[in-house]
Amino acid sequence: MSLIDPKTIEEEIVHFLAEGEQTTLTLLHKIDLERRGVTKQGFYAALRKLKGEEVVVVYQGRVSLNTAWIRRMQDTLATLSAAYIPTSESSDILALTEKETVSYTFSTTKHLDTFWGHTQNQIIERTPRSEAVFSYDPHYWFYVARKETEERLIEHITSENRQFLMTVGGETALDRSLKARFATDLRQYHQEKLFPRPEYYVVVIGDYLTEVVLDSRVAAMVDDIYERSTGADSITEKTLARLLTIKAKHRIKISRNARKARELKTKLGKNFFIQKS
Repeated sequence: MSLIDPKTIEEEIVHFLAEGEQTTLTLLHKIDLERRGVTKQGFYAALRKLKGEEVVVVYQGRVSLNTAWIRRMQDTLATLSAAYIPTSESSDILALTEKETVSYTFSTTKHLDTFWGHTQNQIIERTPRSEAVFSYDPHYWFYVARKETEERLIEHITSENRQFLMTVGGETALDRSLKARFATDLRQYHQEKLFPRPEYYVVVIGDYLTEVVLDSRVAAMVDDIYERSTGADSITEKTLARLLTIKAKHRIKISRNARKARELKTKLGKNFFIQKS
């Protein structure tokens, strides 16, 4: 992909997004001025391709570059990294004040997970490195279905000497199979059911809480796969990966609440070694 001298519609989209988040209509207008004769169909096809490749995040008619993609391109796209790992109050999430909340809905799990990773990167950049990432999943199935993506996120967290502390609610063979991959002070893994709802996921970083409620049908499918599986293998990975594209209704709520964050960190952190700041 050429960003210095863009030649395709996809490259033009990324080139203009270097300026910051934009509406799809503004982006289409800029592309049309640059490439006379571009059709709406051609523009939206290129946007869908970039979204499918997780280069961009699209939500409610607005488009931004995916921070996870920027990090992969960091060596050659340093200016983009600076623009999309912000320290300003421009982001809805980073602009949250105490006890404020913002919520989103998604129609596929893949789009939910992409946006989730994107916002988590933003929060990580905003909070001190001494603040661990406390995470609870009924099953850590995203790691099985999207291992490469999850590993990149974890490596980014731990590369700054920040702890990643994962609690999973399941006790199946597949749940147990991941434990060996989280056996350092920075990467820890504990199995204990702490919340009753199989569709409820939560991450706490500093004063920020990210709560995800999966579509109950998808959550039930995940449970069923975990109950039948004897461990992580290629068939299980492909079966779980197929759930990423199922049409469903998922919700994500991001809050800033110091009291609730403290309570959850106490609940989630009791079985881990926590580094002193």
